[in-house]
Amino acid sequence: MAAWAKRLLALALGTLAALALGEVVARRVVPPANGPILEPYRRLALEQTQTNRLPRRIDWRANSLGLRGPELPADSGVTRILCLGGSTTECTLLNDGQTWPDVMQEELTQRGHRVWVGNAGRDGLSTYGQLSLLPPLLSRVRPDFVLLLNGPNDIARTAPNPEDRDLALEPELHPSAWGRAVRRLARQSALVRALVLALRSLRRSEAYARRHDLAFELHVSPHPVNAEAVGDSVMAHRPYAESYRLRVDSLAVMIRAAGAVPVVITHSVLVGPHTSDSLDLQALAATPLHNGVTYWAILDTYNRAVCREALTPYSLIRLGSPLGATLLPKPLSLPCIDLAQQPTRPHHYYDLMHLGRVGAQHQGRVLADYVETLLAQQKLERDQQQQPAKDTLDHRPR
Repeated sequence: MAAWAKRLLALALGTLAALALGEVVARRVVPPANGPILEPYRRLALEQTQTNRLPRRIDWRANSLGLRGPELPADSGVTRILCLGGSTTECTLLNDGQTWPDVMQEELTQRGHRVWVGNAGRDGLSTYGQLSLLPPLLSRVRPDFVLLLNGPNDIARTAPNPEDRDLALEPELHPSAWGRAVRRLARQSALVRALVLALRSLRRSEAYARRHDLAFELHVSPHPVNAEAVGDSVMAHRPYAESYRLRVDSLAVMIRAAGAVPVVITHSVLVGPHTSDSLDLQALAATPLHNGVTYWAILDTYNRAVCREALTPYSLIRLGSPLGATLLPKPLSLPCIDLAQQPTRPHHYYDLMHLGRVGAQHQGRVLADYVETLLAQQKLERDQQQQPAKDTLDHRPR
C-alpha cells in the first residue's frame, strides 16, 4: 500500500475513533432528543451601556440541566424549588447571583433553610412551551415546590410561539430542507445534537439584546384613560384568560402528580392604577395600542384567572371593571403569591415588566418570605402525619 494511502487510512480511522468517542461522551452530557431540550451550559455574553439599572457586562452560564442556578444537589434532604416562566423568571439580562431566584435561595439559606433553587425560566416561553418542558424537568429534578410566574407571554395566545416550538428539535418545525435534514441527524446523534444546541444558544444570545428594549423611554400614550375602553379590553381578553387558566391548571396537575406543590405568582408591571411621585403610571404608553392602565387591566385579567387562593390571610380578588372593582373573598384553588398587588416602584424596572438589579433583589427577598411560610407549613404537616404513628408506638402494650 502506498504511503499516502496509509496516511489517508490512518486519518480516516482516527477521525472515526474520535467521532465514536465524541458520541459516547455526548450521550452522557446532551439531553435525549425525544423531548424538549434546554441546552446544557447554555451561555449569554454581551455588553450594554444604555441603562444604569442593568450590569454593563452580562455574562452567565447555565448548569448541566440547562437551568440557571447551581447544580442539582445529590443530598435528598435539601428542599428543591423549581421556578418556571419566561424572561422575567430567567432574568435574562442579569448576571448569576443577581436574579430573583438566586436572591431567594441566598435569603432562605441565610435564614437556616437547606434549599436548592433551579431557574427554568426561558426568554419568550409561554405556558404552551411549559406544558411540554415540565414533564422531563419534573422527572429529572424531582422538586418539592414549583413556582409559576407567567402572564405576558400568554396574552391573547391561542398556539405555541416560536420560542415554545424552539424547545424541541422537531424536523418539521424548521423552515428549510437543510435545517430539517440536520435536525433529523441530530435526533439520531448526540454529537450532532450538541453542535446544534451550541449554535442555537449562540443565536439566542445575539437575539436577547435585540428583543429587550434596553433604551425604554417613558412617554405618555396617545390613548386617553377611559374606563369604558378599559372594560371593553378586559371583556375581549376573558376567553383568552380562561384558556390560560386551563393551561396553568394542567401544569398544576402535572406538578401535584409528581408529588410537588404548585404555587402561582402574579405578574407585576411598571404601569397601572398605582401611584408614583414622578410618573403618571396610568397614562404611560405600555404598547402602541394601550396606555398604562389598560395594559395593566388586561394583564390583571390573566393574573386573576389563576390567583384564587392567596397566601396572605386577608387577600381579596378584583371582579368587574378594574377602575370600579368589587371586592369578594378569594375562592380556594391554587396557592398564589400576589406580587401584582404590591406597590409599584419605578426604579425597580428597566422596561415595562423586567426587573433590574434592585428590583430583582427586592422581589427575591419578598418571595423568600412567602416560601419560608410554605416551608413552615410543610414541616407542620409532616409533624402532624408523624404524630399518630408516634402515639401508636407510645401506647403499645408493654
